[in-house]
Amino acid sequence: MSDKTRHRDNGDLERPMRRDYDGSDRSRNRPSNGNGRPVRRMGNSNDDLAREIRATMERNDRPRQRQNPNRRRRPPQGGNYRRQAAAASSMNGFKAALIAGAIIIGIILIVLIIIYIKGIGNSKGKFFKTTVINGVDVSEMTEAQAYNALMKSTSNPDTITLKTVAGKDVPIKMEDIGYTDNIKPALKNYMDDQNYYFWFTEKDNKYDFQTEFTYDKDKLRAKVKEEVIDKSGNQEPKNAYILSTTSGFEIVKEVKGDKIDDSCLDTLMEYIFGFLDKGEYNVDLSGADIYQLPKVVAADLQKELKNLENISDIEITFDFGYTTETLYGSEFKSWIIYGEKSAKQGFDVDESMVEAYVERLSDKYDTYGKSRHFKSTTRGEIVVPQGRGNYGWWLDKDKMRDYIIDLIKDCESVKVEPKYYVNPDSNYTYTCKPEWRTAESDIGDTYCEVDLSKQHFWFYKDGKLMHECDIVSGLPTPERETPEGIYKLWIKERNATLKGESWNTKVAYWNNISTFGIGFHDATWQAWFGGTRYLNNGSHGCLNMTVADAKYVYENVPMLTPVIIYR
Repeated sequence: MSDKTRHRDNGDLERPMRRDYDGSDRSRNRPSNGNGRPVRRMGNSNDDLAREIRATMERNDRPRQRQNPNRRRRPPQGGNYRRQAAAASSMNGFKAALIAGAIIIGIILIVLIIIYIKGIGNSKGKFFKTTVINGVDVSEMTEAQAYNALMKSTSNPDTITLKTVAGKDVPIKMEDIGYTDNIKPALKNYMDDQNYYFWFTEKDNKYDFQTEFTYDKDKLRAKVKEEVIDKSGNQEPKNAYILSTTSGFEIVKEVKGDKIDDSCLDTLMEYIFGFLDKGEYNVDLSGADIYQLPKVVAADLQKELKNLENISDIEITFDFGYTTETLYGSEFKSWIIYGEKSAKQGFDVDESMVEAYVERLSDKYDTYGKSRHFKSTTRGEIVVPQGRGNYGWWLDKDKMRDYIIDLIKDCESVKVEPKYYVNPDSNYTYTCKPEWRTAESDIGDTYCEVDLSKQHFWFYKDGKLMHECDIVSGLPTPERETPEGIYKLWIKERNATLKGESWNTKVAYWNNISTFGIGFHDATWQAWFGGTRYLNNGSHGCLNMTVADAKYVYENVPMLTPVIIYR
């Protein structure tokens, strides 16, 4: 047989006989498969398999006799070798995988341990993530941080602020008046309940509790006395008012009094406690009954200021019937008086200026008390004095003064009727028929005329004589004579009783023309009328007529008709 590898019928490589390490032939001791080949024992340990593989590899690496030493050795052929090589490779890969897995597991464990330890460090002294207390997220906050967060969300104050009447803020810190609350103890309890070693198991920690706080009222009282009462000023209060300047009007602001007596401390503390009990910690002391406050402030005068700024455009028009008289804002603007003393009632008006204006109106438009030119029936044009007569237009100066002041204060343009005098005893108003009034006269064409010298009566309507008759006037003595003047028919009465100091007379028709008891009436006791009858049988001042004449006046002479009596 040559040095080349011989092939057996079964195609296996011929291998040198394997011997044990002691030099014995191990194949002799191994069971055979019937072909003379030893049968491999099953169930050998990995070490036996490894030794067998190494032995095979060593045999393959031994030098063999070759015909051509330079010829490359052909690798051994055969299925056993390949299986053995694959098994060795598989074993090596398995061991490598085991080692790699062990390394990875070790690294993961180390990382987890680091994370765990770090988690403990990060969680200790802080609230766990997703921790909510009273609706406030305090995750990863310390107790101090959580306290500040809760304080912001609660109504518990850190300062009480008192605003003085001068507008100064006086802060009083709660910590200075013994402030305590239940927030810090609650936070400590929640923090102590946390198990930091199981920080990774905590989630959705929610807590709720009712916050409460207390303070020392005696300490607050002492602070209020020290900061408010002891530091109060001596300013007396002053009302706001409107000042008239050359450029218009402006508001002078009020000044608040700021002096507080020690006797007001109890009142002040009750006022402050009232706010604190309601959970209000900003207290305006101007509402406390401890200051002398102004009665009028600038805000009260804003509307009046606006009115005054437009006062030049105001027109107050008085209707005198046949004409009008207008008082313009540009004129009475200078009459405005506005100062501290009158501020409560609003601006005032200079009465003397108004009285002077009313006096001018009276001189121009009053007819009462003035003599009149009159065209008599028998004497022609004469001058008739007002006398004791009540006819004419007479402005009530006092009422007009007050009326104009009120109209100015209203700051509105208006058209009004003047105020006329009313006799307080008789309730008689000193006016006449407006349609009879003109710039020249207020009598018109309808009137009654009495000539005392002729003892005669005339009645004209619209300038036409309607009736005339004789009369008997008053006895010509100072006590009983009929006074001349301009009168007005203003009362009519049937079956009246006329009374004097020593007499009492009933009449059928009473036509009053005065405010002191003179009028036209029937006098059945007179034997005759006219002529000189009045010299010895004159009346007590009235104008006696027959029943028919008195009835005519009663039925036909209009009310308010002027009556001109002269001598």
